[in-house]
Amino acid sequence: MIIINPQEEKEKALIFQERMNTVHISRLNGIFHNGLIIEVGNDFFIIKDRMDGRDSLILFAELKHPIEPYREKEKEE
Repeated sequence: MIIINPQEEKEKALIFQERMNTVHISRLNGIFHNGLIIEVGNDFFIIKDRMDGRDSLILFAELKHPIEPYREKEKEE
């Protein structure tokens, strides 16, 4: 099991927000998000989904995996 450090994830979220990088988020409930972090609080952040444009509030405690840059999957021929 991966241990998530909320303080480290908050620092990463602030960097991704500042750089306007698209990120990939996996939550403990099985839901994932790809998009831009638009706000960072003490124990949460808000991501704007790149597909439907909706904003989602995510608690750092809900993260299944660390926040990571979004990478487009390569298409097989």
